[in-house]
Amino acid sequence: MKAIRMFYRRVNHNSTPSKRQKCEASLAHTLRLAGGQSNGLQWREELADENIIYLNGKYHQLSNFSDDEKQTLLYDIAPTLPVHNKKKHQENRRKYKLKIKKAIESENRKGNIEAAEFMRQIIRYANNKHISYSKLDNFAALDSTRKRQRAKMLQTYIESHNKLVNKVAYENSVYVQEGLFKFPLQWGITTDIVSKKMYIDVVKDFLTKHFGDYHLDCIVCHHDERELDEDVGAHSHYFLNGMNIVTGQYDLHKTQVSVVNQYIIDNGELVDRLPSDGKLNLKQAKVFGEYFQRMFYQHVNTQLLIPLGLKATFAEETEQKSEKRKRINKEAKLPKALRKYNLNSRSNELAKKRLDKLQQKISAEHDELKALDNNLEQQQAALKLNFKQIKEAKYLLKHYATQAQIANEDLKLQEARLIELTEQMETLDMKGGNAIADICRKIYLVSALRDRGLDAKAQEFIEQILIEFSSLEPSLLNNVCGAAARAINEEALISGLKVSEIFEEPVIK
Repeated sequence: MKAIRMFYRRVNHNSTPSKRQKCEASLAHTLRLAGGQSNGLQWREELADENIIYLNGKYHQLSNFSDDEKQTLLYDIAPTLPVHNKKKHQENRRKYKLKIKKAIESENRKGNIEAAEFMRQIIRYANNKHISYSKLDNFAALDSTRKRQRAKMLQTYIESHNKLVNKVAYENSVYVQEGLFKFPLQWGITTDIVSKKMYIDVVKDFLTKHFGDYHLDCIVCHHDERELDEDVGAHSHYFLNGMNIVTGQYDLHKTQVSVVNQYIIDNGELVDRLPSDGKLNLKQAKVFGEYFQRMFYQHVNTQLLIPLGLKATFAEETEQKSEKRKRINKEAKLPKALRKYNLNSRSNELAKKRLDKLQQKISAEHDELKALDNNLEQQQAALKLNFKQIKEAKYLLKHYATQAQIANEDLKLQEARLIELTEQMETLDMKGGNAIADICRKIYLVSALRDRGLDAKAQEFIEQILIEFSSLEPSLLNNVCGAAARAINEEALISGLKVSEIFEEPVIK
């Protein structure tokens, strides 16, 4: 069984001006009336649909009620000031009720049915039910005769009626008791563990069991005093009417003292018994409060927590006397906006935690970004080097391409020259062979002419030989023809043909 803590507090409201004002402020907060959190953030408007209300034996979504309906409920529950000039207001209500009835008949005759029905509903309000002044704005939109006079008549009737609603016989009597029940945040009792309806039912059952003769005005369960993305658990407010529905007396306090006295008899020390008339001194009031708490704890444990494997226990005495507990007890009497621990302070605390996490994340991302920057710088340096190398390679490629183009052009020229030389060689082969044979034939012819003594004719052939020889390619032809000249030992030819010395003189046998 897991031991946890819970928080339960009661506040009695009477008809004194200060108590009435505090009760109205608490009701405005509980009912989530517009302007109810003017003193700082107390709840999240975005979570309005999370609140439920138990009213007249039924459960409702609080956001389904209009501000006008909530305001009417506030007036029905809250204490009102004692009536001054009570007889005057009673006379005004009676007199203006008659006037309104006559006005209804007149409007019906004129055909203004909606205006007549509106006035009929106003005078049908029970004497203990508050009439909202905003209804006068609705009347202004209806067709009627003598509209301003009718509106003034209705206003006077409503003012007198409201001043006479639910007045207590004694100003200091408990008119309504407010209670607050919740589990502190640190115990982690989310709505998955204790639902919103459970918060209402356990309180309703306790009040019905012990104080069934008193009307339960309403119980409201809030689940909007948190951040949007968290579940810190809900809490409930109840408002118990102080008038006994059997006797008509405002004797709730006396009844509660009697119930606690019986609990002391059944479960406590007899020396702690309280006066039966309900009039308590300071010490007795503390004893009453302690046993009332024990009574409520016992009910909550039995009906709610123990089946869940939990048990609410009282704080240790040392904890009760700690500075923290003193501060909590002191702040419990303050408006929520002035307490140290409220939704506004919690939102600030959570916001700071989120800010710390964001700063840590930003720092980590900054380090990561710095590492990326360093890596990028290295990559940029490598890229610059690669770019330089690529540029140099591109230049060399262009240079070698140019050289290759030049070499290719030279190769083409050489190929052309080779083709030309080949053609020339072919030509020379053809011409050279015939020319050599002709010259050699003529050389030997010169020898034959000399042998016959025809020197003049021989000289004529020598001159022809020299002329023909000059048109030939000197090299091999020179040597061949020179060798032929040497063979016949013709000095004129030898000298004219420039016979190469690498050839040996022919031996004539």
